[in-house]
Amino acid sequence: MKVLLPKHPELKQAFEKYHRFCGNDELRTAAFRQSESVRLQRSITEGARMEGREEGRAESLQQYLLKKIRENFPKHYTEELALRIQKVQDVSLLEEWLDMVLDAETFEELEKKMG
Repeated sequence: MKVLLPKHPELKQAFEKYHRFCGNDELRTAAFRQSESVRLQRSITEGARMEGREEGRAESLQQYLLKKIRENFPKHYTEELALRIQKVQDVSLLEEWLDMVLDAETFEELEKKMG
C-alpha cells in the first residue's frame, strides 16, 4: 500500500512522526501505559475528593445533630453520647437520627428510636 505524504513540510513531518510511532510497539505500549496511569491517577484523585466531601458532610451532620440534642434535651447531653455520634460516618444514618431529634417529644422517645 502506497502512502501519500502531505506536501506542507510541517504536516509531512507530523505524519512521518505519527507513522514511526504507530510502527513502534514499544512506543505504543509506553504511551498506553502512560495514558492508563494518568486515567488511574485522575480516578484516585476524584475518589479521594468525593470521599472528602462525604466525610465533610458527615462531620457537619454530626455537629448539627449534637447541637440540636444540646438545645432540645440539655440534661441528657453527655460526652458518651457525643462520642457515639462522632463515630458514625454513615450520612444516611446521621440524617435519620437528625430527623428523629427534630421530631422527638422526649429524650426517652429519641433514645428508643436511635437504639
